[in-house]
Amino acid sequence: MHKQILAIILMMLCVNTVSADLYLELAAEAGGQKLIDSNTVDSITAGGGIKFAIGFQNPVNEKTKTSIRFSVGYLSDSIFADNGQADFNTVTLDAMVIKKAGAHSFGFGATMHMLPEYSDYVIGYRPEKIEYDDALGFVFQYGYQFVPGLNLGLRYTDITYQVSGFRQDAGSLGIFVSSGF
Repeated sequence: MHKQILAIILMMLCVNTVSADLYLELAAEAGGQKLIDSNTVDSITAGGGIKFAIGFQNPVNEKTKTSIRFSVGYLSDSIFADNGQADFNTVTLDAMVIKKAGAHSFGFGATMHMLPEYSDYVIGYRPEKIEYDDALGFVFQYGYQFVPGLNLGLRYTDITYQVSGFRQDAGSLGIFVSSGF
C-alpha cells in the first residue's frame, strides 16, 4: 500500500503546478454496507458521510479542455443517540482526469481511502473500534458548471474496505459542489 501512496505523490510532483488552480469540494456520499443504525432513521455506512476536500486542478491540454485534479479530503459520518454514539471517518486522496465539454465535465480516476475507521460506544455493550486497511478504488463523476468556477455534480465511487480478511463494500454515490473547472 505504501508503494501506491508513493506513486501518487510522485505523480503529483511531476505535474507542472504553475498554471494549477485551487480546488475545493463539499460532498454528501451515500452507500456501502451498513455499519450501524439507530432506532430512528439514522445509520452509518462504510464509505458514506460528508466529505470536505482541497487540492489543485491543472490544465494539461487547453485544446481538448482536459485537466488533472489531485485532492486530499476527509470523509466523516456520526450518529448521536440517547444510549451512545457511532462514528466513521477516513482520509481520502483522489487523482482524476477531467474533460470539459461546454458547461459539462466528465471525470474518472483513482481514490485511496487511508486510515478508514469505525467506532461506537453504546450503553450496555462493549465499545467497538474497527481500523480498516487502506483501500484503493475507482471514481467516476459528472459535473455541471452552473456559474463560472462553481460546479454541481454526481460521483460514483467503487471501493472495498478490508480488515483481517473480512471485506466490506464501501462504494458510494454522492452529490458534490466544487470550485474549479
